Amino acid sequence: MNKKLIYYWYVPGEWDSIYDLHLKNLSLYLPVQNFDEKLFVISYNKGDYTVAPYVLKTIDKIKELAPDAKFVFVDNDPTLREAKYFYNEIAMKLGEFSEDDVIFWAHAKGKFSTYKPKQLVDLWINLMYFGNLASSKGINEFITNPDYFCLGTLFWDTTDTKIREAFDKQLFHWHYSGTFFWFKPYKIYEYIKQNNIQIPQNNYWFAECFLGNVIPQEKVMYTYGKFEDDLVKFFNNMSQPTKSNFAKIHNSLIYSFQ
Repeated sequence: MNKKLIYYWYVPGEWDSIYDLHLKNLSLYLPVQNFDEKLFVISYNKGDYTVAPYVLKTIDKIKELAPDAKFVFVDNDPTLREAKYFYNEIAMKLGEFSEDDVIFWAHAKGKFSTYKPKQLVDLWINLMYFGNLASSKGINEFITNPDYFCLGTLFWDTTDTKIREAFDKQLFHWHYSGTFFWFKPYKIYEYIKQNNIQIPQNNYWFAECFLGNVIPQEKVMYTYGKFEDDLVKFFNNMSQPTKSNFAKIHNSLIYSFQ
């Protein structure tokens, strides 16, 4: 199998501590997974030359962690953001991937998150990395099992129409909250073709909702999901995160990898 990281990184005209958090997580987990390929998609407003120093800083920081990383550069689309790349270069080209390719999709999320307090956003980001990358055993089980097409953490069954309100009423059946996940592109291509499934039109939520549109839950693996009440409250901003809640979620994730 060819393990490939595709990481989308939007660079605004400033540096933020949230990017240091992403770099810290990458430094922890890239050695664990030992990707065969590492592709970083650097997005920025190409007409704004003030962002150039931050683009260079981002590239330098990534190269420190992954000297063999490759880069592509795209113009930022403020309406679609990472969905534009995911739609054009992945969803519409699934059949061009090798049968051996297994992709981990991630992005430098959190800079523009409206969730408060900041600890909530940091927790969410840390869970994305820990839940997806901390266990080589769990990933290898997914890679070698032909019955499963995707793997992620924070799995959420979204058949409840109330949940879809947050996604502009998009029609999808489940998703990995946060848009960090593993998937087998060619397997998905074959499944879509065999079942005559229509890929939905691109939209802001496309990257997060795509798998839940085309893959049934029986083909899905997850390391933590179904959202316990405490986590639902976090995302609804109904309660302040507490040390006990942080520990509870962290321990649940650890248990899921044993």
